[in-house]
Amino acid sequence: MNTISASSIQNIVRLLDNGYMVYLHKPTGKVTAIPEFDGFADFEDSTNWEVDNIDRNPEEYIHVQGMNSREMYNLMMDFAQEQDELQVTKKLVDALRKSDGIGHFNDAIKQMPDVRFEWLEFRDERLQRFIKNKLMRKKQFN
Repeated sequence: MNTISASSIQNIVRLLDNGYMVYLHKPTGKVTAIPEFDGFADFEDSTNWEVDNIDRNPEEYIHVQGMNSREMYNLMMDFAQEQDELQVTKKLVDALRKSDGIGHFNDAIKQMPDVRFEWLEFRDERLQRFIKNKLMRKKQFN
């Protein structure tokens, strides 16, 4: 795998956002998404086959993970501090400084539809950059 396309990175971000475990096949660049839940159903399907293949050949896959809670918190704080309107910045920063700041930030942003749209664009762009950088680093060391 020499490069990964922008559309693949967008797909990875979307899958991670929807709660999937995501793996990238190194030789082909194929993205594999597996639902995150405790137990798999008893019937055989393509998900079970993909999990078995990843388990049998772990060296061929990169497990792609999104931001941890600290990184996401910092991303939210960056967004809050970049706002043009001081009232918006204050409301978002105050939300982040509460216990469960990420949850309070999400609640606050839902009350501001225009800012929420900007947040989603900002978040997606930054997450795509984060995933791309992470994959480039892993590729160098594997």
